Amino acid sequence: MTFTGKRIAVIGAARTGVAVAQALVPRGASVCVLDGKPEAELALAAAALSAAGATSVWGRDDGPEVAAADIVVPSPGVPKHAPVLRGAVERGQTVWSEPEVAWRISAAPIIGITGTNGKTTTTALLGRMLADAGLDARVGGNIAPGRPLIDLAADAPADAFLIAELSSFQLEWIDGFTPLIGIITNITEDHLNRHKTMAEYTAMKARLFENQTLAEHAIVNADNPLALDVGRSSKGTLWTFSRTTAVERGAFMRSGDMVFRDGETETEIVHASKIRIPGSHNRENAMAAAIAARIVGVPVDSLARTLRDFAGVEHRMEVVAEIDGVTYVNNSMCTNPAALASSLSAFWRPVVLIAGGAEKGLDFAPVPPMMAAWCRAVFTIGDFGPDLAAMAETAGVEPVRHSGDLASALAEAVKVAQAGDVVMLAPGCASFDQFADFEDRGNQFKALVKAQAAK
Repeated sequence: MTFTGKRIAVIGAARTGVAVAQALVPRGASVCVLDGKPEAELALAAAALSAAGATSVWGRDDGPEVAAADIVVPSPGVPKHAPVLRGAVERGQTVWSEPEVAWRISAAPIIGITGTNGKTTTTALLGRMLADAGLDARVGGNIAPGRPLIDLAADAPADAFLIAELSSFQLEWIDGFTPLIGIITNITEDHLNRHKTMAEYTAMKARLFENQTLAEHAIVNADNPLALDVGRSSKGTLWTFSRTTAVERGAFMRSGDMVFRDGETETEIVHASKIRIPGSHNRENAMAAAIAARIVGVPVDSLARTLRDFAGVEHRMEVVAEIDGVTYVNNSMCTNPAALASSLSAFWRPVVLIAGGAEKGLDFAPVPPMMAAWCRAVFTIGDFGPDLAAMAETAGVEPVRHSGDLASALAEAVKVAQAGDVVMLAPGCASFDQFADFEDRGNQFKALVKAQAAK
């Protein structure tokens, strides 16, 4: 598609807004970026937009510039019901998300990964698998840190692969977007403060597959009923992965081995004990990535090497240090109950848990049984900390305490942890009550652990 002469209104001047301007102005578009914050708060973005040749409006995100646009591109943080977007829809304007625009300018095929948990690890691992095999793999999208998908698409050659983590927010405003390969790692409760119901949240995830044909591929978790149902709705070629059951096309675990199957052909890839990233949930991520890599031709021996070498992603089951026989793990990206529940069994060792933060209206029923099974102690932080502490007490964990802040929680965790234990930051909640974001939370945890190691 050509954007020459098109008037583009971008809502939000964060990295998405800047990236859209930088990609479309050179393609002949007239881009105006609007943001409700004052220019002084976004000085770097303002300078980048000016350098890109875009115009900008500060202190409001609506107005005649939006009404006059041919295409409105909202940043992911702008909810669907925002007045500026409702107005655009009522006027009959085209509203496209940044991934939609990226797909329309990209010469390279896109591999899109979404899901409630595991999408960042799957995205990064798949990128490594392709790069280790000598392919031109460019990783970005919603992954942090990383480049926006449109930034990757702007200069990628046709023989590259764009591997993009995609959030449900980014999928709200797609139209023709069609990934060569789409992966849904799983679908469990999350972001109901934005999507309101599980049906709506699931529908947004399902949009990843809605334009696929048999020329494209859909990869889903066969052990997750919602993801499997969504996969069956795709018109693409369906691949599945399972930790518990052999599948006809895809990957599964058998006697500890990861097996790839395509019809009658089976190939053992690697034994689970050789996969470097810990946890049964990461076996699912590894299988999803391996299927996609096999689809684009990565040899099995190369996949096995990558799985043996790949250490994981920062803030996702990240081993920070071992002090006096105790392993300290930063899993700050754990922001929902399902992620918290699965994190507790990842190391098959007693866990001294640090959890809590800003709650998002989710069901924590899966968490207490896992606390009872795996936690030596629980120390909580943040707004939802008292509720989690009550859950741990009900589950029979002792000691349990609402520490309040991260430094206090870690200090108490150090006192009770025994050699062989794992002290794990796995909040199960959002970070915004006490931290700038999950990276800030994880970085503060790592700094506290390193200070402890230096004593």
